[in-house]
Parts: sequence; structure tokens; C-alpha cells
Amino acid sequence: MRPGRVGTADERGLAHRRPRDDIDQFDHDRDVSHPDALQRGCDLAPDCPRIDLRRGSREQDAQPPAFCDDLPGGDVETLQRSMEDDGVDGRAREREDLLLAARVAVAARRDRVGVGYPDQVSVPIAQDPYPLPAIDLPPVPGLAMRRLRPPGDYPAMNAVANRCRAADGVPFATSDEDFAAYYSHLANCDPARDLFVVTVDDTLIGYGRTAESQEIAGDRARLHEVICFLDPAWQRRGIGRAMLSVLEDRVREIAAAAPEVPLRQMQSEVGDKGVGNAVLLEGAGFRPVRYTFTMRRPNLDDQLDAPMPEGLEIREVQPEHLRAIWEADVEAFRDHWGASEPTEAGYLEFLDHASPEETALWRVAWDGGQVAGQVRSFISEEGNARDGVKRGWVENISVRRPWRHRGLARAMMAASFPMLRARGMTEGMLGVDTENPTGATRTYQSVGFEPVGRDTVYRKDVGSATT
Repeated sequence: MRPGRVGTADERGLAHRRPRDDIDQFDHDRDVSHPDALQRGCDLAPDCPRIDLRRGSREQDAQPPAFCDDLPGGDVETLQRSMEDDGVDGRAREREDLLLAARVAVAARRDRVGVGYPDQVSVPIAQDPYPLPAIDLPPVPGLAMRRLRPPGDYPAMNAVANRCRAADGVPFATSDEDFAAYYSHLANCDPARDLFVVTVDDTLIGYGRTAESQEIAGDRARLHEVICFLDPAWQRRGIGRAMLSVLEDRVREIAAAAPEVPLRQMQSEVGDKGVGNAVLLEGAGFRPVRYTFTMRRPNLDDQLDAPMPEGLEIREVQPEHLRAIWEADVEAFRDHWGASEPTEAGYLEFLDHASPEETALWRVAWDGGQVAGQVRSFISEEGNARDGVKRGWVENISVRRPWRHRGLARAMMAASFPMLRARGMTEGMLGVDTENPTGATRTYQSVGFEPVGRDTVYRKDVGSATT
């Protein structure tokens, strides 16, 4: 399974690649590993009592829940043990410590002054075709919001997104070219109305947008992805709260125009270091509903016990295969949580990353004239250069129903390792929904991948009161 299947707006600049910018960067605390991180510059409760977060000195009523205790599904205990061996459990517990303390801080601030900032200023935005409404902004000199001005804004937007990823330790980055290509055909998003940028003295420091899709599994909700990036240098000042408010207002405006839709939900995703993001979303009434793992294989050595099932073969990708490959992938994921109706814009995104150089890494299995399954690996050159690694993403893994439970996914993954190794890669990475109905997590462990991080998907019913 590709990372972010639970999301609907693959804001990665790349249609299939991690991370999306819907792993949001609102008011993210850049150093949550430091025990005093919450206290340094925390604008949620600047005069709240100091809480000692050092291990061994937590207050008795601040015990965090065990890692993954709230994960539904089968193999959580096994995964927890494996992650503890790699030190992931300790990092997650630190995150829970900080999150709990931050919630206390939020409550303290609410009791003291109520929700919002008493010293906010209202800034009407003009000179745009569809002006933003008057917005309550924190008192940051020169701070403003305006509509997108394409394509001139794209390089600055991409730079902000990449800085956020680097600060958050996300092993991915996008090029300006890929970012612009993605924005050339956004799906279910009107850039003139659904997107805005944040500036300080006319310098772009962040952006937010929402995208709409119809869920075809699970709750069958009309989903509105809430997507934000805010430069790390400008986080922890209340700007992210204002950005979230603008997006929620836009979603409610869309909902009011089509009241016949029975269920609408806003959705956002937070990485395991995004303590500030989680606090902001929960404070606005979002709730965690799903979890995904990032999994890593420390090498790309051959997997000798994963033969191709009888009667199937891997063929090199030809241009005339692309539509069939995309349609097979869409079909394979129709019963997965968060799956949405396919669109032609989605196919165009797919084609953006189907050059001969890229498709040479794909392993597509055929049964006669039908696509049985696929693994569409890729390499993030920008992310690898930034992090000093040689990592290949073994991703976009799907098997259609008639060919499941025959070892096809393992065989295609095994066939991908030599391809990535030939390009100089030395390790593999992928993402998976922890409740994947096909047992994908166990399959990935069987070929050497182990969890190294966890993301949380949040949702909120449209129209529910902010808490």
C-alpha cells in the first residue's frame, strides 16, 4: 500500500509520494524531544505552570498511554514489541508525554481567557478575485493572508513545504518542477477559492488549501482534506490556528451550498513528531480515527523465498499499459478505508510520474491480458540528497482480488529490490494503513520491513462545534 492511502489530497508535489503536505505543519513544535520544548515559546499558555517531562519525574497523573494501545486491529502487540526493539516506543512515549502536557496547557489557557486571542486584529484582504473574509490574525507585524498567485508562488510554497519536512524529520522532499506539475491539475480543488497563502511583509511563509472527495468505503463521507504548511521559523505564534480557521470556514461555505449531502468530514494527518499539530486539531474538535506506519528495510538484499506465482509474469511497462495499470490500482483499493472516487485529474497526476525512467522501477504482474498487481517504486532524489541517504520507496503496492493470498505482493516487492539496488539505493521505505484489510503489515514484515514511525489521521464532522 502506498503511504497516505487514507488521505485524498496527495499534496506531495508527486501523486504517489511521501510526504504529502496533508501531514500538516500548523504550529508544530520543532524540538519535541527536548523536555522543555513545550515551555519554550508556547503561545498556547505562556504563563501555564511548568510541567516536568523528564523520564522518571513525570507527575503521577500524567502517565501516558502505552504506545499503540489505542490502535484497533490484530497485530498491534507484535508490532509494539518490534518497535520497542528499535527504540520507537520510547520516542512515542515522549510524544504522548508532551501531548498530554500540551492539552493541560490548552485547558489552562481556555479557563483563563477563553478560546481565541483577546488582542487579535481583523485584517480585511482585498485585491484578489475572491477576497478572503475579514480574518482574526495574531499580532505579528506585517502578517497577512491572500489568494494564490500562480505560478509565481509555487517555488516559495515548495521551499516552505520542504523546510517543514526537514524540521519534522520527514524523509522526503519535492522539486520545484514536481510541485508545479502537481498544481497544474489539482483534483477537486478550486485554487481561486480553496487555497490561500500567508505572508509577512510580502514574503511567503505558508499556505493552506482544502480539497474535496467522495469516500466510497468506510463512512462514505464527503471528505474535505485540510492541508497546511507553515515555515518552522514562524510556528508557535498562533498563525496556524488562524490558517485552520480560514479552511474550516471555507469548508462550511461549501457545505452550505449543498445541504443535501448527508455526511461531511474534514480530515488532516499528523506525523508522530507533530505534537503541536495534534494539540491544535484536537482543540478545534478533530478526533483521531486512523493510524499509518512508516516502515523501513535497512538493506535491499535479495529476498530468495518470494517466487512469482505460477501463471503470472512481470512485463516491462509500455505507454499503452498505463491506463490499465492505473485502473487496476484504483480497483484494488476500492474496499480500503478512505478510498475515494477516481477522477480524470487523478489519472493525469499518475501520468506525471510515468516517464520511462520512472516506470523502469515498476514491477507490474500480468495474467494474460489483465493486470494482477503492481509495485511502483520510486526514488526521492531531493530527499536523499538532503538527508545523505540512498533510499528507495517500495510503494504503490496493490493486488487485485482474484490474485490475492498467493504471495504476489511479496514476489513483486522482492523483484523491486534489485531494480532499486541497481540505481545505487541501499535501503527501502514504505507506508501502510495499520488496519489494512489485506494484512499488508504482516506481508511487509515478512520481507524485512519494520515500523519506524506512526502518523495519525484526524477527522471532524462539518458543522460540529469547536471545543
